[in-house]
Amino acid sequence: MSNGDSVIFNSRDFGRLIHSTAIPTNQEAHQIRDALSNDEKNVVRLERRIKQLTDEVKRIQSTIAPLTVELGKLYSMIYSRKAMVATIRRIPPEILGQIFIYCLPDNQFVQPFKANAPLLLCQICSAWRMSALAIPQLWSSLNIFRMKSMGWDPARTWFGRSGKLPLSIGVREEIFRTKTFADPLTKKFLARCRNLSIGITSAFVDGLCMDNLQGPNWGSLDSVEIYSFYGFSLGTPITLPASATNVRQIKLKSPNYSDHLDRLELGLAWNRLTHFSSAPFLSANRVLQLFRCCPELTHCSIKCSGRPHGVSPVTHMMLQSFHFTYDGSNQHYLGDFFDSFSLPALQDMQMDLRGADLESGIWPTTQIVSFLSRSACPLQKLEIKGLKMAEEDILSCVQHVPSLMEATNSTPVYSSGDFREDDITPESVLRLLAGRRLQFK
Repeated sequence: MSNGDSVIFNSRDFGRLIHSTAIPTNQEAHQIRDALSNDEKNVVRLERRIKQLTDEVKRIQSTIAPLTVELGKLYSMIYSRKAMVATIRRIPPEILGQIFIYCLPDNQFVQPFKANAPLLLCQICSAWRMSALAIPQLWSSLNIFRMKSMGWDPARTWFGRSGKLPLSIGVREEIFRTKTFADPLTKKFLARCRNLSIGITSAFVDGLCMDNLQGPNWGSLDSVEIYSFYGFSLGTPITLPASATNVRQIKLKSPNYSDHLDRLELGLAWNRLTHFSSAPFLSANRVLQLFRCCPELTHCSIKCSGRPHGVSPVTHMMLQSFHFTYDGSNQHYLGDFFDSFSLPALQDMQMDLRGADLESGIWPTTQIVSFLSRSACPLQKLEIKGLKMAEEDILSCVQHVPSLMEATNSTPVYSSGDFREDDITPESVLRLLAGRRLQFK
């Protein structure tokens, strides 16, 4: 504001009158009227000046507006011309296709969301859409998680772009109750299924699981994942169709930690299995039966309960990795469990004994050492979780296995709502293993 715009206020102090009920003298009243007249003149002058400045601002804004529009057009033109010479336009379709494949989600069973590949890639431009639709690998996986709302037709359109590639299909079990499951085109796609994930949503599944899947030819099936939202303790039988002779991996999932699987119907279709994982508990007898029916099994992760009874010991020649959780209420049967099998190829073993009531004197050192000696396995890694071992017990296990390079003993620790594993491996064990590793360097 220039000096001509400044307001000259009357400097006389009228505070005595403003903050009191005193009556001004005639001289004071005259002075007040003069000050008031001067204030009103200043208001008029300031309002006039503000209007002049406002008009000037409007004029400047009216000048800037078309310039801003023109600048925006120039930016848009620059962006378009840069895009014309961008490197992405010169990438060969084969390389672009590989980039698209790497854009797929990590999940083996792709969710059909617009914000994820491959649907996202189809929304960029017509060229990308044509490229994406021509790449079979982008359309060989689908999780049909809303069967009733989306129907089977979109899934067939999706898989129709996959060429002749093996398919990964995630479904809820209600698909097998629909008429479209018997459709020849549907069976054609299911016959190419390599990876199958089934979510069991019924509160009670009466013989459904894999027993009702006899329609298609499942010769291409390699891995099966079954997730039961209500657990497997309701008599759900787990079977494989007779045509599924090439299954290598089976994974059973359950949200219930204490879930038990009573009916695991093992048969000829299991004899080529290499990987098996079970969240529900299996009886010790069922685990031994699994070893017998799956001679090619190399990786096994299970929960086990009970005591082996009425069965002869089994030797499994191929199992390399064995991770198991033993039911805390049946820990006194752990020694009998180790007496019932031998694993000559074992390299990695993990025992989770969370909830165990074993004390140092009850720990089945004799049976476990006997198992290790009997197996004569090239064990390299041993992990015992959930139970604090006596130093002499874990040291005895390490000394009987010269190939062992890593051994840990940990217990769960809960602090402020967080869970972690606390490593409590004895120093004597760590020193022994460190010496071995130095010798093999």
